[in-house]
Amino acid sequence: MIAKLFLIFAVACQVTSGQRGCSRDRMRQCEDSILRSIQRRVNDLRGSEMTAHCMNVRDDFNCLLRETRCVTSETDRNRNGDTLRNAMRYIRDGCDSAGASWRDSSCYVGEGMKTCESSFPLGGTQYASYNPETCRKYNLFYDCVMDTIRSRCHPDDDRLLGQYLVDSAQDLAWNCGDRTSSSDYDRTRDDRRYDSGRYGGNSDRFSNDRERDSYGRGGYGNDRGRDRYDMNRDSHDRYPSGGSYNNGYGRNDYAGSSDVTCCRQERCDRYRMQQCKDSLSRTIDNRMAGYQDSQKCRKTRDDFNCLMWQTSNCVSREERDRDNDIFRRARDFISRNCDTYGRWQENNCYKTTEMQRCEALNSNTRGGANYEACRSFLNFRECMTDEIARSCTREDDLYQGAYLVDKAQEMSWQCGVEQSSLSNGRNTYTWDRNNRQDDQYGRQGEFSPVHLEDEDAMCLSRAQSYTDQCKTNMDEKRREIYIENDFERRTKIQCCSVREYRNCLYEATRRYCQGERSRVVDSLMAGYRHHLTSDSCVRIYDYECSAGPQGPASITLLIACLAVLAALVSVRR
Repeated sequence: MIAKLFLIFAVACQVTSGQRGCSRDRMRQCEDSILRSIQRRVNDLRGSEMTAHCMNVRDDFNCLLRETRCVTSETDRNRNGDTLRNAMRYIRDGCDSAGASWRDSSCYVGEGMKTCESSFPLGGTQYASYNPETCRKYNLFYDCVMDTIRSRCHPDDDRLLGQYLVDSAQDLAWNCGDRTSSSDYDRTRDDRRYDSGRYGGNSDRFSNDRERDSYGRGGYGNDRGRDRYDMNRDSHDRYPSGGSYNNGYGRNDYAGSSDVTCCRQERCDRYRMQQCKDSLSRTIDNRMAGYQDSQKCRKTRDDFNCLMWQTSNCVSREERDRDNDIFRRARDFISRNCDTYGRWQENNCYKTTEMQRCEALNSNTRGGANYEACRSFLNFRECMTDEIARSCTREDDLYQGAYLVDKAQEMSWQCGVEQSSLSNGRNTYTWDRNNRQDDQYGRQGEFSPVHLEDEDAMCLSRAQSYTDQCKTNMDEKRREIYIENDFERRTKIQCCSVREYRNCLYEATRRYCQGERSRVVDSLMAGYRHHLTSDSCVRIYDYECSAGPQGPASITLLIACLAVLAALVSVRR
C-alpha cells in the first residue's frame, strides 16, 4: 500500500513539474548551468562522475529547450538556439557512449515513435525554416511523441527527449512553441510572459501584444504602432561574441547554420549595418588575406549578404551610390578566395525550375538602376526570397548575395523597395533626394512616401480600425504562399491579395471620409504597390481573383441548372 501511494505521489509530482508555467529565471539558470557544464573536458571525467555529469547536461538541455519554446523574443531564441546546438555537439562527443544515446533506447526506436515519425514527417529542405504550416506539423509530432512517452516509456527515457526532438526536427524544436499558429506568426513582438507586473496584471500569452506580421523580411509591413527601427528595442546583443568560452563549445563557435545571420529575420538597424560593413571592409582590405578557410569565407559571405540587404532596404539612393566600390571589391574577393568552398552555381537551391521562373522576371538588366529596371529586379528579388524561404535551407542563404550580384549587377544593392512605387507621379530617382522618406533609418513608421495633410491625416485616423482589418485580411491570404507549391498559384495569391487590400482601403475612405482619398490609400500601399504593376500581376485579370475553386455545392447547383434547362428544352419540343 505504501509503495502504491509513493508511486502515485511520484507521478503527481512529475505531472505537476511538467505543467509548470514558463519562467525566465529558470531559463537563465538552465542556460548558465549548461554553459558551465560544457566547458568541462570530457576526458577529465571518469566512471560515475561522467555519468552524473551527462545526466545534468541532458536535464539542463531539456530545461532550456522547453523554456525557449515559451520565448517570443527573437534575440533570446537565437541566443538559446546557439547554446542548444553547442550543447548537442558536446552531448554527441562526450555523453553518447555505447548504450547511452536515444538511439539505444527502446522507447525512441519502438513502434510508437516510428508511428509519430511516419504520421508527421519533418524531413526535407522545406522544414529548414519555420512557418505556420511546418510548426503546425511539428506541434502535432510533438504531441504524438509526448503521448507515446507517457504510455510506453520508462521515466529514465525522459532525459533523452530533448536530444531526440532536436535530432528529429532541428531548429523547429525550439522555434515552434504553442504560440506558433496560422493566427500567431509574428516572431518579433516583445516577450511579456515573464514580466506581468510591467503591464499591469498577469498577461495572457495570447493577449493583444501582437504586432502585424511582416513576413520576416521587414519590407512589407505597416506597423504604425511601433518603431521598427528602434535600435534599443532589445537589451541583448543579437550577435553575442561568446564571452570567455573558448574550448570549441562556446556561443556562436559552432560551425553550423547557426552562424548564418542573414537574411530571413533581417530588420533595418544602422548599428547592424555598420558592423557588417566594417567586418567586410577589414576582410577585403587585409593584404595578407591570401588563403581563406571555410569558416572565414562563411563569415565574409554573411557580412556581404547583410550589407546588401541593409543597403537596398534601409538607406537613401545617395548612400547606396557611395557603397558601389565595397560591393564590387567584395564580390571579386569572394570569387577569388571563397568559391573553392562552393558557389551558387553548384547549389541545387538556385537551379530549380521555380528559381528560373523568378529569373525570367528580371528582364531588364541593361541601362543601370533606372525605374523600369528596378521594378523588374524587385519582382525578381521578392520571388527569389519567397522561393528560398519555401524550399531552401539556411546554408543556401549564404550564396544569395553573390547570386543577386551575378544576375543583376549593381541593381542588387542600388534598387530599394521605395523605388518600386511612384510618389505623386514622380520617379523616386529624379525627385528631391533630401526628402527623409528615402532613408528607412531616419523615420518612425514604415513606408509613407506621401505626406498627408491635416484632412487626410484625420481621415486615416478615423478609418484606422477598418484599414487595420484590411491589412489583417491581406496577411492571412498571403500566408498561403508559404504552403503553395505551384508557382502560378503563388503569383495569383500575391497579386490578388494586394488588389483586394487596395480595394478594401478605398472602401474604408469612402465609408469614413465622405469619398475616396487616393493619398491616404497611397500612403498605406507604398510597400506593396510594385505588385500591382509587375508583369506577372498585369496578366491576371480581376475576375480571376474573384473566381475561387468551385466546391461541391457549386457543382451540384450547376448540374441542377443543366437538368432544368434540359427539361425545358424537351417540353418545348
